[in-house]
This record gives sequence, structure tokens and C-alpha cells, in this order.
Amino acid sequence: MQTEEFYRAKMSEIEKHRLKVQEELKRLREYAEKHKEARKKSNMKAKKLLQEIRELRKKRQRKVEEIKEIKEELKKVKERIRVLSEEIKSRSGKESAIREKRVRERIEELEWVIQTNPLPLEKENMLVKEIARLEGEVEIWEKLKKMREEIGELKKRRQRILDEIRQKSEGIALLDEKIFELQEKMMEFRAQAEQAHKNFLEVFGKIVEKENELVKLEDEEAVYRRLYNKALKKRKEEEERKKKKMMKERAAAIREKLKRGERVSIQELKLVFLEEL
Repeated sequence: MQTEEFYRAKMSEIEKHRLKVQEELKRLREYAEKHKEARKKSNMKAKKLLQEIRELRKKRQRKVEEIKEIKEELKKVKERIRVLSEEIKSRSGKESAIREKRVRERIEELEWVIQTNPLPLEKENMLVKEIARLEGEVEIWEKLKKMREEIGELKKRRQRILDEIRQKSEGIALLDEKIFELQEKMMEFRAQAEQAHKNFLEVFGKIVEKENELVKLEDEEAVYRRLYNKALKKRKEEEERKKKKMMKERAAAIREKLKRGERVSIQELKLVFLEEL
């Protein structure tokens, strides 16, 4: 069996090791908390960016829907231009500014004849029919002019629509760039969070190892403490036994002195008394 000093030395050695492990555990737990906090912050940043991306995508979708509606309007405008253009083309074969002027002059001339000259009814009816025919031509030209004016307005409207589509398309392109930029940042934050989580798991594994090591050290220290206490108790019992033996021997010597009639001190008498208890 080992001595008290041996067990005391072992306990001191284990205690130093245990304190060192406890310090390492404290440091590792601080590192784990830092990695945990870093993961939390990165996830929060990524979540915030994801929300921004969703809002931008909604905004982009609204613009896409608006473009669809505008394109439907553009389709209608183009179709109207096509219809008017074909109608103008089908009616404008005999049209010319000179002819229109001559026809208008002819109408005025015939109207003047009717108004200023007494004419037979048959002749007057013939001239009225001619005027009606010529006015029909003028009416067609007027209608063609209105069609051309409408086409002109429609083309302006078409251009405005095209400009609006272009602007909204440019807006979509800018949103796409922004979304891509935010996605890149979000992926960076997610990568950071993932790395922080890996670091946390690595440190957590070391924490578990140190905690297991600490438990073993505490168990080992408890074993040596029990052995130390056992050795200490045994030494004290041995010392007590030796002390009692010595007191018994000394008391016996004092009794011999008393038997011989020799003088003894009060302390010696007390020793005899105590030994007899």
C-alpha cells in the first residue's frame, strides 16, 4: 500500500490536470458560443436578404404582368393600323390632291349652274346626281384623311407603348441584376453560416472529449482521495496504537515506582489515571 504522500502527490497532479482541462473547457465553450452566434447572425442576414429577394421578385412579376397587358394593347393598336392601312390602300387608287381640288371645283361649278340658271327638270336632276356622285368621292377622301390622321395618332400611341415596354423591360433588367446581387450575398452568408456550424460541431466534439476527460479525472481523483483518507486513517490509528502502548508502558513504570514507595509527580499520577480509564 502506498503512503499518504504518494496519494497526496497524485491528487495534486490530477488537480493541476483537472484545472487545466477546466480552463480548456471554458475556452472551448467560449469558442463554441462565438461560432454559434456567428451562425445565428449569418442566418439572420441571409433570411433578411431572402425577404428582400422575394419582394423584388413580386415587383418583377408585377412589371411582367404590366408588360403583358401593355403588349395586348399594342397588339390591338397594330391590328387597327393594319386594318386602316388596308382600307386606305383599297380606296386610294384614284386619290390625288389635284383630282380632289378639281372635283371640289366641279361641285362648286355645278352648284352655281343650278343656282343661277333656269334648267329643265331633267337637266337639273342630272346635275344633282353628278354633284352627289362627286360629293361621294369627296366623302371617301375625307374619310381617308381621317383614317390617316387616326393612323398617325395610333402610331404615336404605338411608340408610347413601345417606350413604356422598353422602360419596364429595363426596370426588369435592373431588378434581375439586383436579385442576382442579393442572391450572391445571400449565398455568401449561408456559406458563412454553414462554416460557422461546422466550426461549432468541431469545437463541440472537443468539448465532449474534454468533459469525458474531466469526468475521468474527477473519478480518478476521488479514488486517490479515498485511498489517501484510508492511508491517513491507518496512520492515525497506528500512531494512536503506539501512543496508547507508550502510555501503558509509562503508566506501568510509574506504578512500579509507587510500589517501591518512590515519589511521583501529579502529571505522572494523571497519566496513570488516564491509562486506567
